[in-house]
Amino acid sequence: MSVLNKTKWKGGTLQIQLAKESFLHRLAQEREAAKAKKEESTTGNANLLEKT
Repeated sequence: MSVLNKTKWKGGTLQIQLAKESFLHRLAQEREAAKAKKEESTTGNANLLEKT
């Protein structure tokens, strides 16, 4: 990737860098994490109810 960075092409200078993470990909990860956290908290509540 660094080989092409700042090279001339069609009269312009190329600027190559890593792309940002996709919004939809990040949103899916956040939803998964929230779902796992919610399941974990409901499991904890069920355990508390069983112990009493």
